[in-house]
Amino acid sequence: RQGHHRGRGMDRALGGRPIDIAHDIALPGIASVKPVARDEQGNGFSLVEVLVAAALSSVVLGSVLLLATGVSRSWRVIALQMQADQDVNAAINRLVFGLPGARGVRCAASATLTPGPAAGDWILSYTPGSATSTLSQISYDAAERRLVFDPGGRLVGREIDYAWAGVDSQSLTVTLRVSRTAGPLHTEAEAATAVVFRNR
Repeated sequence: RQGHHRGRGMDRALGGRPIDIAHDIALPGIASVKPVARDEQGNGFSLVEVLVAAALSSVVLGSVLLLATGVSRSWRVIALQMQADQDVNAAINRLVFGLPGARGVRCAASATLTPGPAAGDWILSYTPGSATSTLSQISYDAAERRLVFDPGGRLVGREIDYAWAGVDSQSLTVTLRVSRTAGPLHTEAEAATAVVFRNR
């Protein structure tokens, strides 16, 4: 009776179900193995499923980061290119139309082009309007990569990697190229114009 009473008590302790040795009794020297987390209906994830999901998540995350980096770089290149375009067009406009209080080559009756003090330098001299007007000069400094208006030493353009000018008896032709660099990014913009001397 005592054995029978002990068995019934153990049944009650286990919720009224039979004893399962593999789950209810820890045997010495045998490591317990934890089953994969699943509910009573067998739902859940196995180790293989978790690893596959992690790998797929890594691939998706890497693709998203790569796409974001590419888009960011493209926008930076576009912004840099727009800046170079604006700079070269502004330099051409100042050379042709002048600066505040200083007329450009568009108002010149004639012009002369002479080499500058260093290789690649040149000096464009012209007289705006009548022959009694003050002589104006626009000089290109290849080392400094800039165009300067004199008198006054006023800046016409900067970051100019290439500047070419040609003069004949009736017109002036100018080509400018501006470059912009930001870290590994580099862009260039080029513009050219021809000016016919009007006040002859």
